[in-house]
Amino acid sequence: MKKTILQLTQFSKAIEGLFKKRQLLLEDFDSFQKELAENPEMGVVVSGTNGIRKARLKSSSSGKAVVLESVIIV
Repeated sequence: MKKTILQLTQFSKAIEGLFKKRQLLLEDFDSFQKELAENPEMGVVVSGTNGIRKARLKSSSSGKAVVLESVIIV
């Protein structure tokens, strides 16, 4: 079954800001999206949120991790 990833406008704006500041590369984010589509249960469930997960995405440009919060509905 094909999985689709939808982004909220606020999330898209935040990601674009990271691209502009060069804290995140497009290739890193594309890879993260593919991994998320293959494994929608990746990351840690944030308690009390009814399914919101927090996943870390390593940025190859800075060597630091960027925290991305995603809502995953299976």
